[in-house]
Amino acid sequence: MGHARRAGAVRAFPFLIHWMAGAQVWGPAPVEEGLTRCTALLEEAGGGRFAEGSILVARGALEAMAGRIEESRKWGDRGRAMLEDLGQGVVSTMAAASRTGLAEEILGDLERAEAIMRPAVETLFAMGEKSFVSTLAAQLARVLALRGKLDEAAHFANSGREASPPDDWASQVSWRSALCQVMARRGDLEEAEGLAREAVALTSGVDYLNHIGDCWVDLGEVLGLSGRPDEAGDAMREALRMYEAKGNVVSATRTRRALAGLA
Repeated sequence: MGHARRAGAVRAFPFLIHWMAGAQVWGPAPVEEGLTRCTALLEEAGGGRFAEGSILVARGALEAMAGRIEESRKWGDRGRAMLEDLGQGVVSTMAAASRTGLAEEILGDLERAEAIMRPAVETLFAMGEKSFVSTLAAQLARVLALRGKLDEAAHFANSGREASPPDDWASQVSWRSALCQVMARRGDLEEAEGLAREAVALTSGVDYLNHIGDCWVDLGEVLGLSGRPDEAGDAMREALRMYEAKGNVVSATRTRRALAGLA
């Protein structure tokens, strides 16, 4: 942003702000710090609708992690409406669906998460888009698996898999996470464990704390179903460490309950 400002590259600013807001959601910044940064970014946005919408959906996701449901939906819905009003651009479609969908998944409203993400995935596939859709399709697949819609979940997970380049870390982790949930619910625990361990291995050296936490939860759940509570507890504690570092109190609380259940 500093280089763009000095160069007078005004058109670069909305996209730079978009990615900086997203970094608060996906990256290692604790929730409250991320919210402070989003407030500062709103001043940089200067009323631009794409930049402002991107910031608000990021804020909605962060508020969800803090467990503030009304605040999450207020900002998320407002930001999503702003982005959708701009038309079906690739980046705005992805941002609106992935950030508000993540918020609803964290809050546990899987029906609402599906309703937000499914139309965006279908839109991106209809466009022939091959970058963002690989991640979003896998994100939708995980929600569908958690809802028990296993055939659809497998379909979207494999669609994300087919669209994922080998070096697309987020997509490679996300489709494995989704398929792990499918296989676990179908009773194929060996396959589920293999996928979960592959996903965990792919998180090495990465700082997407919520993604990492989810991968450890997946592994912990499979190990628990396999009758290995001690190993499951170790995995769940690693997930808890990630969620606590992020300040994701909702996922942390859910993980503590899972640990108590193992005990």
